[in-house]
Amino acid sequence: MSRHTTDVQESVQEYVPSLPLPADHVLNSGAVLFPGAFDQHGCPLIVFPVEGQGKLFSELSTAEVVDFINYFLCLHNKRQEKESLVSVVADLRHASLPATRFIAETLLLLELHKRTVHSVYIIQPKKKDVVKLLLKLLAPARCHAASFKKVFLKEISELSTYIDRSQLTASLGGYLIYCHQSWVAFIKEIDAFVQEFLSVVQRLPSCISTLQALSRLPLPTTFRELQWFCSTNEAKFQQLRRELGLDELLRHCESVVEKLRHPEKELCYQEMAGTALFTHTTFDMLQNHSRITAAVEKVELLWQQAFSQARLQLQVFQLREDALQVTEQIEILLQEKLQPYKIEIAKDAAKAAMLVSHFEASIHTPAMALVRRAEDVIHTLAEILPFDGQSRERWALDLERLKEKLCSAVHFIFQTLRAVSNYHHYFNKANSWYSLVLCENFLQELLSGVNVDGVPTQQQRRNWGSVPAWRHKLSTFLKKNPPPHMEELVHLAHLSNVIPDDAVHQAGKQMSQRCMTLRKLLISSGPVAVGHLQQALQWQYELLWGRQLNQSSADSATNRTAKDVQDRPSESELSKCESGKEAASPLGTSPSTAVSGMVSAEGKPPSLSSFDSGF
Repeated sequence: MSRHTTDVQESVQEYVPSLPLPADHVLNSGAVLFPGAFDQHGCPLIVFPVEGQGKLFSELSTAEVVDFINYFLCLHNKRQEKESLVSVVADLRHASLPATRFIAETLLLLELHKRTVHSVYIIQPKKKDVVKLLLKLLAPARCHAASFKKVFLKEISELSTYIDRSQLTASLGGYLIYCHQSWVAFIKEIDAFVQEFLSVVQRLPSCISTLQALSRLPLPTTFRELQWFCSTNEAKFQQLRRELGLDELLRHCESVVEKLRHPEKELCYQEMAGTALFTHTTFDMLQNHSRITAAVEKVELLWQQAFSQARLQLQVFQLREDALQVTEQIEILLQEKLQPYKIEIAKDAAKAAMLVSHFEASIHTPAMALVRRAEDVIHTLAEILPFDGQSRERWALDLERLKEKLCSAVHFIFQTLRAVSNYHHYFNKANSWYSLVLCENFLQELLSGVNVDGVPTQQQRRNWGSVPAWRHKLSTFLKKNPPPHMEELVHLAHLSNVIPDDAVHQAGKQMSQRCMTLRKLLISSGPVAVGHLQQALQWQYELLWGRQLNQSSADSATNRTAKDVQDRPSESELSKCESGKEAASPLGTSPSTAVSGMVSAEGKPPSLSSFDSGF
């Protein structure tokens, strides 16, 4: 126990003098001063100022003045490696007989038990009877035990021979700035701190003994009892800490240190700054602050050590309660919402977005909140318990297992619904561009660039060095309707593969491949591959033919059984889908026949009669 209080106790022993602070009427009288000045021997000066000599015999006793001198000499010697003596300065030029007798008897009383005074500097009285009394009182026969040096001076100016003027006040011929009221206020404030310091140190051993007794109490085995045990003893500790007063002492110390660091903020500190007393006090207070801070930390550490096991056990109990609650909520969510849930593959983007939003709000968000709570419990347990301790907690393993099960189920459904929603987004974007391209006549214009055997045609030779008008039109079209990025088309194909629906898989993969082919045809600056062009023309033919059938069905809905659904669309209807004047292909012929005929007209082998359907 003493190990925790040694530093603070040593600090008090070093700082607090063995005598009590002199009474207020002695300090406030100003009849005897300890200004923090020194003579040429390095002895601190005691001054009996002229203006206070009348109070010596009327308000004070010689014993009180002796106690005053001994107190401040003791305070001074606490900070010295070697004990010092005092030197006394007394201006007795106009002193009365009672004042002279009082000062002389005080000097003799100081020397009664041990040597205290090194030198006495006396400005001689002008009255003969006072001189006679002084010599009589200080005569060797009367002061045989006194060994101090007596220096009698005729004028104030002679003091500077023995004491530097910087150590003398203005009334003694020097320029030392001294304000007695500030000195008294400073002394009282520091002494108030010291007394509080001493009181705390005296209570500290009892406080530590109480803490040690509390730490030996047996721990309850149930959660409620342990909770009550910890809260009760926490309240006892806080009460004990308040009664000790260590925190208040630290705040008081910090306040004094702040004033010592910035003396200009308070008058008494400002007027004491630069004196030896101020310097020594500053050094002591900084040391005290360090020791008090260490004591506060040690008391807190002792409390933490005393109840660390109880707090740990309480925390484990609390985590267990939280884990059981989260486990119950996860099981309810799995049974009531996830197990009955059937994944619906939406047929359009609006439905897909609605399914994602509803699942996220009703299941995903609450599930992720439970997962985060479970992870908090698991991570906290891992921080406070070693691995072997965790292995004994069955509830933690159950919580981990349920958390993983919930994550897996929720993420699978959520990712599937989001994949369907993303699929419709990319599919609609690609399909829109696909339809726009096939309603134009750019594919027919590309026939002029078909090259089967690698030998340029006559028409190609004539067009070298010039950009056809349809190329400008194509460029404008692509700027207004940019093709889907390759990354989007690849992602569309990937989404088609992961969605568990055959129709979606087939449609998405087909749209991705067709848009890639059209993209390659339209952005190509040279001749295009015949096979790709054949496929594209076949897709265009199918698109336009399908639209014509849909239009015809709508117009003859009342006579659907009598109409031949195999009729071919007219040129005028097809031309409505074309932005140019030329038709996509002769409506009475298939795209393969049209391509074959156009290639043959340029001298190409008619080998393109069979077309891939594009599926």
